[in-house]
Amino acid sequence: MLVNKYKFSTNFASVIDTFPYTMCIILMPFAGLLADRIGKRMTIILFCGATNILQHVYSMLHPECNQCNSALVPYFLQGINSTIYGVITFGMIPYLVKPQLCGTAYGLLTCADNFASVVIDPTIAFIHDRTGGYFWVEVAFTTLFVISFILKFWLYKWDQKKRGGIL
Repeated sequence: MLVNKYKFSTNFASVIDTFPYTMCIILMPFAGLLADRIGKRMTIILFCGATNILQHVYSMLHPECNQCNSALVPYFLQGINSTIYGVITFGMIPYLVKPQLCGTAYGLLTCADNFASVVIDPTIAFIHDRTGGYFWVEVAFTTLFVISFILKFWLYKWDQKKRGGIL
């Protein structure tokens, strides 16, 4: 998208593609400390879910342009969200399962993440190839994140009702 839609060079696009991961490397220890200090893990997850939706709606509606910096905003949001999800999601496991099942839960979470990569990446590529652009790709991502947000909200309500808001 950075090369085709926003006319950045391949080299620059490669660097920007690593930006969210670089943010994770730098910010994850601080995000973990923050999560441990304030708790409110589900509130933070809901915030990230909303910003994920915003990230893809922004990309969907952002017009083609020639190397405009505003096209980089979604990569910044992705870096923040990836950082927080990594810390919060894995940090919630001990609150959700019995101690003797933590390893299984971590394994299942990683398995689900890898499964999503195996299924979603080719599906998104198929949508892009069929439509020839990024609009429907972003519609697909937005739809997935809306569904994800609904599930997160359900978990939040469940936690509030059944467990007194431990997450």
